[in-house]
Amino acid sequence: MITVRGENITVDFAGATMQGTGVDANPDDAVGIAISVDGGRNVRILNAHVRGYKFGIIARRTHGLSLIDNDLSYNWKPRLYSVVEHESLIDWLSFHHNEKEEWLRYGAGAYLSDVETGEIRGNTVTQGMNGLMLVRTNGLRIWNNNFSFNSGLGIGLYRSSGNTIVHNRVDYNVRGYSEGFYRRGQDAADLLVYEQSDKNIVAYNSMTHGGDGLFLWAGQSTMDTGEGGANDNLFYLNDFSFAPANGIEATFSRNAFIRNYVEGCEYGMWGGYSFGSTIVAYEWIFVHRQHDWTGFDKTSPIPATSARARCNRSGAGTKRVHALAPRHFPRWASTLGDHRR
Repeated sequence: MITVRGENITVDFAGATMQGTGVDANPDDAVGIAISVDGGRNVRILNAHVRGYKFGIIARRTHGLSLIDNDLSYNWKPRLYSVVEHESLIDWLSFHHNEKEEWLRYGAGAYLSDVETGEIRGNTVTQGMNGLMLVRTNGLRIWNNNFSFNSGLGIGLYRSSGNTIVHNRVDYNVRGYSEGFYRRGQDAADLLVYEQSDKNIVAYNSMTHGGDGLFLWAGQSTMDTGEGGANDNLFYLNDFSFAPANGIEATFSRNAFIRNYVEGCEYGMWGGYSFGSTIVAYEWIFVHRQHDWTGFDKTSPIPATSARARCNRSGAGTKRVHALAPRHFPRWASTLGDHRR
């Protein structure tokens, strides 16, 4: 393990590879941490290649962290017990608790805890369990990364606020899907926003073919007290299509969903007990189930009219839902890769 401490430090690996378990080892044999950033200020990790560890990079209590152009792929992921014909309930995930760092059991390409400000750019995490995990981490700019083809999450947030997540490819972070047999998702997601994660901006991302495209939940503290939520986040011009479960799941919270694209999911949006949210649909078509919380009962495109949705399940308040007339799909898809069928 390489440990970095101090201020104004740049560690440039220049493409060098840190190899944990052998290239022929099973992914669930991987252990340990490759790079640890312990506190400090203005620390930059560049151009590292990490393979065969439980964690590629762990950073704690760092102010001004930059992770740039690192490849943290092919690290730990668990064995799956689901088979082609039927799923195993053992494979379902749970990210609902992390006050005692329960998330550490799942590993990650990069796991950031209590980090304040910084830049995450040009990184790749594929063929692992989780891509980028933020815990009590605020004020990051996360852009132009590829966190795809993982078994759990592409990006996960827990008590993390004020981050900007833009122009990333976060696709195929999925489990619990077998064509023609079952489509469950098993609580994998391209983007997970949990437990009082507020005021994040998520825009211009490709987040397709995940267990959920977006999985947002207020958190256990809201369940216990009725207060707070994962509130005031903005989701703008993202593609959340082709999830085996929900394109968007957002519950017990207040947020804005503007001009996102959702196609070919089991549910377009699942928003139980949300309140005061704004939804402006860009294009929302061909979902498998006919019913969702917004009150629409359709498998064809939402008509190009404005409508007020019915009350949410708690009965408190209404949602204003605007369905826009079809237009050309935003051309950021050409830079991220067009995953539409």
